Amino acid sequence: MIKSIREYLNKFAKSNYKEYIKKIIAIDYKTEVLVEIAKILFNKAVKETNYVELYMELCDQLMRKFKSPEKNFRKMFIQKCQSIFEDNLDNEYNTVLKDVDEEERKQKNKLRLLGNMKLIGELYIRGALNDNVLV
Repeated sequence: MIKSIREYLNKFAKSNYKEYIKKIIAIDYKTEVLVEIAKILFNKAVKETNYVELYMELCDQLMRKFKSPEKNFRKMFIQKCQSIFEDNLDNEYNTVLKDVDEEERKQKNKLRLLGNMKLIGELYIRGALNDNVLV
């Protein structure tokens, strides 16, 4: 099932994403699968920032469908965003950089952090986050 979702997300484009969203939304997932979907969507949205709006459209649909206490996709996804954001902040301030490999790692962390910020902004625009969460 996860393999199919990855394949759908790899085929996402502005011309066809609605078709794939319908396919993904049509299935009733177990909680473990939803957690994995949240991880996959988060990683794709942060790495592929040109498609963040498309991925957030899918998130929005999943948040609407899975909102029960035991299957709360919004909560799963936001917790993933928060944990990665905090991990990146900790790494940024606690790491001493000495060589080129470290510099490259720092650049990747910076891009991931910026992607996370763009993702958080998109969640806020869509109403998935309130002001209290951002502060």
